[in-house]
Amino acid sequence: SFSIRNNLGYALLKISRYTDAVEQLDAAIKLDPDHQAPRISRAIAHYYIAEITGAAINPEVLEDLFAAPFQYGNSPDTQMTLALICAKVEPTHDRLRGCLSDAVVHGVDPETIRQAPVFKRFHDEIWFEQILAQKRSRKTFDENRLINPW
Repeated sequence: SFSIRNNLGYALLKISRYTDAVEQLDAAIKLDPDHQAPRISRAIAHYYIAEITGAAINPEVLEDLFAAPFQYGNSPDTQMTLALICAKVEPTHDRLRGCLSDAVVHGVDPETIRQAPVFKRFHDEIWFEQILAQKRSRKTFDENRLINPW
C-alpha cells in the first residue's frame, strides 16, 4: 500500500540506505503521485546519494520540490536539508528562503547555515542576513512524513 511503501522508504532514509529508500518512495509516488510526504523524502534521499557519490543530483528532485507545497513540516533538519538542496539545484527557487527561514526559526543555529559552503554566495544578500537574524522558537518540532497505515 501507499502508506507502507512511504513509511518503509522514510525508515530506510533515516538509516542512510538511500538507494533502497528511493526504490520504496518511487513505489509510493506511483501509488499516489500527489502526496507530498514521499516526494520530500525522495528529494532528500537523492540529495544524500549525490553528496556521497559526487554525482549530479537526480532531476526528479526539482519535480519533487515543485510537487510539494511551499513549506512542508516543521522539522528544522528537514528544512535545513531542503534549503541545502535548493541552494544546489535551484538557488532562485522561493523555497530556499522559506526553508532557511523555517530552519532558523525552528532551531538551526544561524552560524551553521553561515558556515555551509553552499550558502557562501548569499552572504552579501540582505535577505540572507535578515533570515539569519530571526528569533528562534523555543518549541520542539517533529517530522511528519510518516503516514498512518489505516
